[in-house]
This record gives sequence, C-alpha cells and structure tokens, in this order.
Amino acid sequence: MTPLLELKDVSFSYHTLSGETPTLSHISFQLMPEEFLAIVGPSGSGKSTILNLISGLLHPEHGEILMNGNPLSERNTQIGYMFQKDQLLEWRTIYKNVLLGLEIQKSITSEKLKFIDELLLFYGLDKFKYAYPSQLSGGMRQRAALIRTLALKPDLLLLD
Repeated sequence: MTPLLELKDVSFSYHTLSGETPTLSHISFQLMPEEFLAIVGPSGSGKSTILNLISGLLHPEHGEILMNGNPLSERNTQIGYMFQKDQLLEWRTIYKNVLLGLEIQKSITSEKLKFIDELLLFYGLDKFKYAYPSQLSGGMRQRAALIRTLALKPDLLLLD
C-alpha cells in the first residue's frame, strides 16, 4: 500500500541576514491512509515547520515530500491546515468565516452548506453562526477554525 504522506530525508534551515538556523535535519517518516500521527517536542523544535513543509507553504532544502507516491507539487489530494491561531476574520460572522475556504475554491453547494450546518451543530456553534469572532471564547474560535478546515473535506488534516 502506498503511503498517503512520506517525508524522505527532509532538511530545512531558516535564513536571515545574521545567519542560518538549522531547524530540521534528515527527517523521514511515512503516514499510511487513515493513520494518526502526532509530532511532539519542545517549543522551537520544528513541529510547525514540518507542517508548513507538508502544506507546501515552505519547501525543503534537502529531501522530498510525497503525497500518494507523487511529489508534493503534483499532489492530487487536498490538505487541510489549521494554524495555531484561529485566523478568523473579525469583520465576518462565524458562518461567513467557515465558508471562506469554499468561497475561495468557488465550490459552495447545498450539500456542502448542509455539511457545515451539521458541523456547527456537532461542535456547539449553531447558535453562534451569526456572531462575530470577538463575541466568542478562545475555544469557540478554535472550533470555528476547525469547522472551516473540515468544511473542505481534506484527505490530510494538519493541526498545529
């Protein structure tokens, strides 16, 4: 069986005018379909960097990242990435925030709207769909961000 995700000998460093900061050195692992993987370590150890590489926001300096056996640039799977901060847009209601990814993809359908309503109910935000982010607790904001990510029905879900 082909791994859903595979990192092969991946290395990455951050570069600034004051020098280079090696962050990841020769990281390799596989994730099979329907597996769950947790990356743990102290603050500053490169956990978010790995997720940024997998999502395509950064590119490895060495090694390769494969999705279903293909280079990341040729992937045919959808990646959902929920950042550490909720990144909700303060001027949009919670409902409009969770629709954002679908709006960007121009893929809003009645079926997807029904799925979003189900997620809002499941995560206890159905009564807050027309509230603004500033009216929600931190946990509620995180759940809204999760719904926004899940609304896209990604093949791979990255949670930072």
